[in-house]
Amino acid sequence: ISDFVLGRGVTWKIRNEKVRVVWEEFWKRNDMEARLRQLSDDLSWQGELLLRMYERPKGFLVIRSLDPGAFTDIVTDPQDVEAVHFYSYSAPSPWQMISQFRGHNLHIPGMQYVIQQYPPHEMLHLKNNVSSTEKWGRSDFFTSLGTLKRHRDWTNAATLKDMLQANLIWVLTIKGDQADVDAFAADSANAQLP
Repeated sequence: ISDFVLGRGVTWKIRNEKVRVVWEEFWKRNDMEARLRQLSDDLSWQGELLLRMYERPKGFLVIRSLDPGAFTDIVTDPQDVEAVHFYSYSAPSPWQMISQFRGHNLHIPGMQYVIQQYPPHEMLHLKNNVSSTEKWGRSDFFTSLGTLKRHRDWTNAATLKDMLQANLIWVLTIKGDQADVDAFAADSANAQLP
């Protein structure tokens, strides 16, 4: 999908020299060539993108993807889902070990649990495969989930059946003496599985 949508990449033609210089600096600093392909892939399988836009340092716009699964709610006007008040985010940060650098101990937090509300002017929310009245997007693969679940259930049932058959043990008790046991063992019909 990304190859179809983006082809050989994105080009632009900006006549104003000052605007072109600012745009090219933004494009390179945010590695937009690679980022666009990743965003296209993410939109397809996640069904939505939540991009945070902020300045770092002041005057330099930065774009970062945030995990849509970490957003607990999009708080909107009850009668207008497009009137967003804030995006509610709640997730643990990636785990990091305390590291050493050139003999100095850098005490980097191992992990933090982040609870954050992002204002709508910092977020760009793109959603896929839904109507305009829905808050959350759907993956391109959403329609196949029912079939995949049936396949998983069938695989689990077949595996369980095979495991039970492999563990089937028959305990036979023969009443009589050693001659009766030898006669039972000599009969080839008794060696067949039921």
